[in-house]
Order: sequence, then structure tokens, then C-alpha cells
Amino acid sequence: MRNAEVRTARVKVVWKDKPAGEDTDLVERTVGGQNWNDITDIIAEAQAHIIEKSGREVSRSIVCIDMKGPHCETLILIDLPGIVRATGKGESSTLAEDIDALMHDYLNNERCVILAVHPSNVDFHNSQILAEAKKVDPETKRTIPVLTKPDLIDEGAESTVQNLLLGKVTEKFEMGFHMVKGHLNEDLGIEDGLAKEEAFFRNREVWRKIEDKSKFDTKNLMVKLAGLQMKLIHESFKSIISEMKDRRDEAVTELKSLGDIPSSLREKRALFRTVREEIREGLGAESLNGRISQLHSSEDKRPSAAFHLASQQFQDELSSSKLANISSIKVGTKIIANSNGRE
Repeated sequence: MRNAEVRTARVKVVWKDKPAGEDTDLVERTVGGQNWNDITDIIAEAQAHIIEKSGREVSRSIVCIDMKGPHCETLILIDLPGIVRATGKGESSTLAEDIDALMHDYLNNERCVILAVHPSNVDFHNSQILAEAKKVDPETKRTIPVLTKPDLIDEGAESTVQNLLLGKVTEKFEMGFHMVKGHLNEDLGIEDGLAKEEAFFRNREVWRKIEDKSKFDTKNLMVKLAGLQMKLIHESFKSIISEMKDRRDEAVTELKSLGDIPSSLREKRALFRTVREEIREGLGAESLNGRISQLHSSEDKRPSAAFHLASQQFQDELSSSKLANISSIKVGTKIIANSNGRE
């Protein structure tokens, strides 16, 4: 997300494990203005494309939504699947394990902020995501527990949720709890939705009497997230620079191993002759050298062995065929072969 005067969004598929075959790429789509409401269907189409092409219910590949607008902060948000403990009819038996593995790919990244989303109308003791977040972030420096659905809290239970929001019933989270209220089932624009959310917390006595208003609504959550993200970046800056240097050094080493790039026609011809000679020697030798040796792994048959094996198999097939008694063939010569008594 990025801040901009005009609201637009680009939706595309970013493959992490791109499947083989044709038509794996999905055409990038852009929405904005009058067709903004199409974004939900476009996202669903991208999700279905990944599932169809990958053949998996859970994929590491990403539906990337590059969103800009006046209500956007500079953030990268990753929406992960909800935690699953049981599977339904027709679903993969490894669905729960696949989602758990995907989730921990991100939870274990020390540069990721964890939004531990928990419904307000569910006992926090049953929150699996809070438990998982504590395991990877025991000091809670990058975890923000977010309470949702405050309008569904049972009558008389709001004071209990209020204490949870104020951090009175759990161990302290450094960034504190936060509460939001969505409007997924209402036909509202972003501006109207944010205004209605603010009005909800302003008009409910149980929330209005809490002095720290930064604990409520989506706008304040985005500001809180942006600040925490920048803090983590500053803290990780030295290690990021070190990683960049190491990767640059690796790239320089790999580039040098490729040798000088031929510029003149003479140098290009010389390189061609060298490669041709390596291929010729490789097909007749037990081992290959130079760049050709990188074409196979230690587990594969060497090119020379594979070539001779394929040649022998072809010879055996010819010897056992109906044409085995032909000693020579000239172009244009007609051949009569007898198969099961038929010519």
C-alpha cells in the first residue's frame, strides 16, 4: 500500500513455485474509479488460477495487490489463511499441516509484524494465533493482538473484553491490544466504512470511556503498523546491509566464473569452438569439464553413458523389429513388411 491522491489497485500473481506448462501467467488487472467494486472478483479469479495451475489447495505463491489511495499508509500486508484443525469432505488430508507450514514461514521472519487477529466474541484462551505468536516473539516486540467483531459481543460480556483490550487479563504485549470493526457485508465505500467504524466506537459507552483512542479503528491501526515497521527496519538495517553485501559478493563471484564476455567476432568464434570441443569430448569421455560438467548432477547418468545407452536401446529395438533383415536403405526404395500375415 502507498499513499496517493487517486485510488487504484493492480492485481497480479507472483509465483514462488511456478508450475510447468503453458498459460501459467495471469494477465495483470488494474481497477480504479468506476470499476473499483470489481476488485473482489478479480482477487478471487487470481486465487482460483493459482489453485488450478499449482494443483494444491495451499500455495506459497501470492496474489499481489498493489494499492494506492488517500487512505493508504506505506505498508506491505500479507493475508494468510486461517488456522485449520480439521478437514472437510474432498479436502486434502494435509490441509492443516500445509497452512501451518505456510504460516510459520512468515511468523519466523523476525522482520515481520504479526497481527494476531482474534474475534471479540470468542474466549481468548482458545486463541491459537496468540499462542503461536508468543512462541516466535516471546518479548512481543513485533506482535499486535487485534480484536475484531466487537458488535457481536454477548450482552454483559463487554467489560471482560474491555479488560482484555486494556491488557489487564493477559501478559503484557509491548504494542498493546487493538480493536477494529469491519463492514464486509455492507455496500460501503472505503471512506464511508472508515467513518462508520469511528462512529461505532464513539457512540458505544463501553468504548467511548476508554481514554486512549489510539486503540480503536483501522486508521489508527495503520499508523501503528507503519511506525512499528519502520522501527523494525531501523533495528535490522545493519543486518540488511550485510546480507546485501554478501549477495553482491556471491553474484560477482558467479559472474567472474563465467569468464570474459566475447565482444569481437573472433572472440565469439573462439568461444564457439571451445564449447563445441567440450561437447564433442564429453560425449566420448567418461567425464566432462568446464561449463558442460554443470549440466548434470552426481545422481544423473553422465551424457556419454546416457548417449551410449540410448544408442544400444535403439539398436536392440531395430534388431527385434520386422525390418531387422534390411542391410541398407536408399531414399525412394519401396519396402514390403509382413505383419501377422498381412503385407
